[in-house]
Amino acid sequence: MLYLLFIPLIVLIAFLIGSIQKRNKEIQEIRQKAELIRQLSDELKQKAAELESAKAAAEQRVKELNTAQAENLEKLQKRDSMQAEITACIDTIHLYASLAEEEAASASVKEKLAEIIRSAEQAGTISQISSPFI
Repeated sequence: MLYLLFIPLIVLIAFLIGSIQKRNKEIQEIRQKAELIRQLSDELKQKAAELESAKAAAEQRVKELNTAQAENLEKLQKRDSMQAEITACIDTIHLYASLAEEEAASASVKEKLAEIIRSAEQAGTISQISSPFI
């Protein structure tokens, strides 16, 4: 009769052992998933750090390009100013040479003044044709 009491107890113990093993297996799977999540989290943190570094480098490059662009614009404005001043000087030379040619009595002086006028006209034409991006 005592055997009859042990049989349900043995069945209960076997059931509990199976249940514990099943829970242990589930716990092991959860630990593996947690480890995988931790690894993915570490990878994402590393990628975020790399992106932040790349962003900082890109911002630095943008600053450098903006500085270079400002410098180039300043140089271009200075060159345009100089070109305008040169053109004004050429126009002045042309004007004075034309006036002097009308007043000159000597043929050789007239010829030299005409040469100056042609040179001024040629220089003026070249300065008007030249691109602001040269």
